Amino acid sequence: MDSDLDIPLTLDNMVHVEFRNGLSFFAYPHLQFGQNPSHIVNVRDKPGPGENRNEFPLDFTNWLTLTDVTTGKIQSSDFLIPEGYEVFQQDMTATFLFGAYERNRGHYFLGWPYSNEVYELKDLKLIRKVIPRSNVKFNFLPSEVVPWGVHTVWRLPREASAHLFLMYDHEKGLFVRCSKIKESGTGETEFERTRHYVLSIYSGDWEPRGEYFFDFENEMGLQDWFLTSEGLFINKPVQESEDAYEFYWIDLSRFAD
Repeated sequence: MDSDLDIPLTLDNMVHVEFRNGLSFFAYPHLQFGQNPSHIVNVRDKPGPGENRNEFPLDFTNWLTLTDVTTGKIQSSDFLIPEGYEVFQQDMTATFLFGAYERNRGHYFLGWPYSNEVYELKDLKLIRKVIPRSNVKFNFLPSEVVPWGVHTVWRLPREASAHLFLMYDHEKGLFVRCSKIKESGTGETEFERTRHYVLSIYSGDWEPRGEYFFDFENEMGLQDWFLTSEGLFINKPVQESEDAYEFYWIDLSRFAD
């Protein structure tokens, strides 16, 4: 596939193409994908531990791109970050966006990890901003920059929240958003703490249908998920065997009409 897409690749202005977490979908003849403008801003030949720093430009608007696979022509979005999101400018994880395509109306819903706003789009045009109701008061804080060998890792403070993914169940007409509320415990790392999550279920018009709270203790956190006609599947926090990868099954039918 040829494309007219031209993205900057210099060290001080680098944009990455993103296909993660529902940012991409294919509706012939259009292929959608994301753009991530976060890049290293203090380039050094031999950076010390924790000295690498990232940021994204506050005036960036091309978060999503549509490519016509028959002609190569492209169009990109033209909207800014949510109000107040500039406090996360130097947090590399702040640009790990996610979303869900609702094919019945042809609308796309874009989520931000550290904002309650969901952008509703039609052909990449911003129609409205939705703030889904929740019983949880989310506490969004920038990630802590932690040295790890010669590298830098970004780690959320223990009391910080983050939205992880958004999905749309076409058969049941439901939105499913998953969020980490916070961590608890006295351990130095997240693997020594308990991670508290919530699944928030909404109708296609964003009316709340229920929330499901669950915790992961030790081992891995929530990192794999997928949706089928049978329901939502999320990884188990402890894998008993090296020969199998197990998931929890969450039946969403009780939340449907």
